[in-house]
Parts: sequence; structure tokens; C-alpha cells
Amino acid sequence: DASKSFWGCTIEDGAVRLGFRYVKKLGPAAQEKIEAALRRGPFRSIRDFIFRTELPQDALEQLAMVGAFACFGVERREALWETLAAAHRSAAELTIETSDTGSTLLPRMDE
Repeated sequence: DASKSFWGCTIEDGAVRLGFRYVKKLGPAAQEKIEAALRRGPFRSIRDFIFRTELPQDALEQLAMVGAFACFGVERREALWETLAAAHRSAAELTIETSDTGSTLLPRMDE
């Protein structure tokens, strides 16, 4: 959960929340970027996460595929499309809302 997770695992209401460290494609460089971004406050959207962490495309795709962006109200497939669309844009472009690209027409991904 990009809005609640940290690098390491945490305990919430007697349950374990897995940390970013258990996501493939994330290593020490990702840890530094995520922790630096979290010090500036929680993530508000997928685009905010992308811009503030500046993680490589493969790491962003993996986060989308494991459902880390569900906290922003998107399914895994929609999150993947959004990371693909936003990853190579500048900060100024990320604040511009785009029209529906049809990603909502795709069926939900199954397990």
C-alpha cells in the first residue's frame, strides 16, 4: 500500500503490513528514494508517487502489479497503464489531467 507502507514491515492492529523491501525490482537505491519522499509527507496519488520517488519504470510496473496503488482507487491494470503513461513525463506535465484513455474499458486482472 503506497499510502501506508514503509521500507520495512510494520504491525497494524495485530497484523503485519509488508514493506516495500519485499517487492521485486526494489533495492537500496529505491529504499533511499522512497524514504526521502516519505519524509516530505504521504503520497497523494500514483503520479505523486512517480514524481517524488523517481523510480525506474520496471520498479513502478512491479508496484502496480502487486497492487501497491490500490489505495488510490485503481485496480492493478489501471495502475499499470497510469505508471506507463506518467513515468517519463516532467513534474509540470504530471499535474495536467488527461482525458479518459479507455483503460477503464479493460476487464479487471485476475490472480
